[in-house]
Amino acid sequence: MQILVTGATGFIGQHLVPFLQQQGFAVHRLVRKRTDLSGHNDHIYDGSLESLEKCLRTPFDGIIHLAAYYVNRHTGKDISDLINSNILFPTQLLETAGQGKVRWIINTGSYFEHFGDTEYSPINLYAGLKKAFQDIGLFYTQNTPIKFLTLKITDSYGPNDNRPKILNIWKNHLNKTAPLEMSGGEQYIDLIHTFDICRAFLIMINLIENKSSKFDYYAIDSTRSMRLKDLAKLVSQITSRSLNIAWGKLPYSGREFMRPWKNIRPLPDWSPTISLEEGLMDFFK
Repeated sequence: MQILVTGATGFIGQHLVPFLQQQGFAVHRLVRKRTDLSGHNDHIYDGSLESLEKCLRTPFDGIIHLAAYYVNRHTGKDISDLINSNILFPTQLLETAGQGKVRWIINTGSYFEHFGDTEYSPINLYAGLKKAFQDIGLFYTQNTPIKFLTLKITDSYGPNDNRPKILNIWKNHLNKTAPLEMSGGEQYIDLIHTFDICRAFLIMINLIENKSSKFDYYAIDSTRSMRLKDLAKLVSQITSRSLNIAWGKLPYSGREFMRPWKNIRPLPDWSPTISLEEGLMDFFK
């Protein structure tokens, strides 16, 4: 089976591509520019519909769409990039795929679409655009042969994670004497290891290949969300190093995501296999 992956050079994509290759899939990457050709089948997207048409001359069975542009709190300067990356590009992809032999697209959604544990309340513009693209996907399933499933994911972590997220902020602060100023730490975080996320995508491929429904969504969580304060204690215990945090020195944001969405439609036959302790020990070694 031949699969095209967008966002393949991002954090999850860098883990998913070799994982799928190990499962026997022929994996191609859709990239903005050619950076590393070794061991990869790369196709260039230059912003045009023509570049996608050229790419999709390859008879792909399906597409896994990971590419996204994220900012937590946008300004007017971010709007073009947010819309181009999260609406224009994937819609061009659907338009081109829907006219060819691509049978399905697996999209990546976000828990940030569910502020306050509601069915739909976007925490930021990024989350609103993610939901808007799912609505666009519904249109294409009703007007072309293509299937469209969305996998919604909580926070991810794992090896070779260089993103400026909380675990790396803490990693760089271990054993420092000056306190790290943070908010109250009462917000809950739900971390899923990239290996288990890759397993979830494998299940999604099996579902979309064999499922009669053309449009649906599923979600995964770690089943072990915890307060940020408690996660910091766990990190200190695992590393045996001090993590000096001044809790409550910073305010919560206007739409702070305090608790992960719980009214989910769980992905069948999936549960995390890497414990938080095991994953954190590897992350902080």
